[in-house]
Amino acid sequence: MPIPRSVFTRPLLLTVTLYFLNYGIMFVTATTPLTLMVNFGIMGLLLVWWGIARWRGGWVWHRTPLDAALFLAGGAALLSLLGNMEDARRIGVGIWTLAGYAVLYYVLADVLANRAIAKILVIDGLLLSGVLILWAGSLQLYTAVSNGWRFPGFFGLPRPISLTGNPNFYASVLIMLLACVIGRWVTARRLWMRGLLALYGGIALVHLFLTYSRGGWLGGAALFGVGLWLSLEGVPIMTRFRGLRRSVQALLILVGALAIGLVGTVSVLIIGSLDDPGRTVGLRTYLWEVALTMFSRQPLTGSGVSTYSKALRELISTPPVTPHIHAHNLALHALAEMGILGLVAVLLTLGISLWAGRVNWQALRLPGATRTERGAFIAGAAGMAGMGVHLVLDTTVILAPVGIMTVLLLVVLTSLPQPVPMVWRWRRLGHGLALAVLSGLLLAAGLWNVGLYDQSFMINQQAALTEDYYQAAQALDVLIAADPTNLGYSGQQATFYGLAAHLTGDPEAARLGAAAAQRALVADPSGAVGWANLGALLWQSGDREAGVAAFAEAARRAPLSWQLALAWAQHAEQVGDADAARSAYSQVFTLFPDAVLLPSVAASPSAADLSPDVPLTDLALVVRLYLDGDPAAAAAQ
Repeated sequence: MPIPRSVFTRPLLLTVTLYFLNYGIMFVTATTPLTLMVNFGIMGLLLVWWGIARWRGGWVWHRTPLDAALFLAGGAALLSLLGNMEDARRIGVGIWTLAGYAVLYYVLADVLANRAIAKILVIDGLLLSGVLILWAGSLQLYTAVSNGWRFPGFFGLPRPISLTGNPNFYASVLIMLLACVIGRWVTARRLWMRGLLALYGGIALVHLFLTYSRGGWLGGAALFGVGLWLSLEGVPIMTRFRGLRRSVQALLILVGALAIGLVGTVSVLIIGSLDDPGRTVGLRTYLWEVALTMFSRQPLTGSGVSTYSKALRELISTPPVTPHIHAHNLALHALAEMGILGLVAVLLTLGISLWAGRVNWQALRLPGATRTERGAFIAGAAGMAGMGVHLVLDTTVILAPVGIMTVLLLVVLTSLPQPVPMVWRWRRLGHGLALAVLSGLLLAAGLWNVGLYDQSFMINQQAALTEDYYQAAQALDVLIAADPTNLGYSGQQATFYGLAAHLTGDPEAARLGAAAAQRALVADPSGAVGWANLGALLWQSGDREAGVAAFAEAARRAPLSWQLALAWAQHAEQVGDADAARSAYSQVFTLFPDAVLLPSVAASPSAADLSPDVPLTDLALVVRLYLDGDPAAAAAQ
């Protein structure tokens, strides 16, 4: 029998969606232990509420279209763990996230299949959550205008990020909000409601343009294409157009011309942006090459969920290359981290989603389908079309709000009008038991981790207030003992000991810091910056030979960083290793010839042997002439 409306009420679902998407899991807010504790508490209560609703309502389990794809994705994730046990802690975090998305999918699919809520309520929840998101983005732009339009984005404005922390993430959120606007537009009958939707959509569209996210722009084009096609399907457009007043016809023609102009402008901007510093094609292709290299190394298991950033540090000089945690392409990212099975799972999800969408659309064309059902489906289809295109150029689903919004729209798109109940008793029992156990494990693991994070948070706060970094470093011993595979705690401890050594000159603090840094590097030796920090700690502790070796390792792991090579050269020279110093300076001058003008380099005997042969840039030649006291020659140059 249907459950009472009091169990899953509209205010409850809207409030929960509003909380999580505006505060609980947003990038700029989900950083305090208290927030995370509240999040897990609410999640636990929702799961209990769902269980009570199932029991009271006599719900039945249904098959979902994505069962096979999710089962395959889960198997690929577990296989990636078994094949890379040395990174079990890191991979476990990634699997926890994927499992959380799976639980959300099955819970919402179950609620919809048992007719507890309508799909349109999910769309309303997203639209309501978007109000504060758009307000935060607008406030950012207003503040920029108040400060004099002095930013590097369009019209002197910054690229808005709202609550997400990144323009590309914000673009994904805007894509899905715009899809919901289109879906709700189909259902709106009153002029005032369409006016509000037009205002909402207009603000979102302006923000999407200002994000300067090329993937977001292309995703926006896809969502509008699919949304308009589905909205106008079967509508006698020309007949209706001829029946309008001439003034309205002229307005529509003007809007169409502006839309065509906007598409042309965006196309020109996308092409032009390929030459922008920091946004060239090469800054994406190398990420894809890393993903393909990762796959070639371990085609069956991949390198493990959430290990892309580690592999990038191993394969690319970081620094100067900016660290990335994803491959800017969902299919390649899955291929790199979960092997061929991960890619098959992504493609299978895509294929099944298209099939389920077609089935739903055919059902909505039959007599009896309501405008509300049609609008909800259009929102889901347009949103997933936009996200599908965006995920070809980015992997924004790694951010929790984007991932959760994507899952919500995916459920709306794929939930069938006549869901098929599970027939076999063992499958019904197994499905329910698996979801219950998985949910419990996720909550338990999350609460345990947040408990440790709370202690770490307090230690950091106390260290910032008292500047007693030695005591803070010692306090971390408890966390390291409780979670020895969490490399973050060892790295944090090394930093605290290093600060204590810097402030007090205590070599013992430096020695303890070096030991902490070495623990982290043994587990993950890929980071060049970690080796440089180790070198500094060893040097300060008095073990200068080992310090030079650590600096050399840092320069080897980041062969394009002249700064790390310079640190190696200067420390090698101080211990009297002239050969190592010359080798390091040679690397410096190859990467950055103008470094020869730096005072510390100019005073170096080892560098002096190489500097006459260093080809300087024109600007460096001018500077050298000025330094040599010949301004006339400098002006002529």
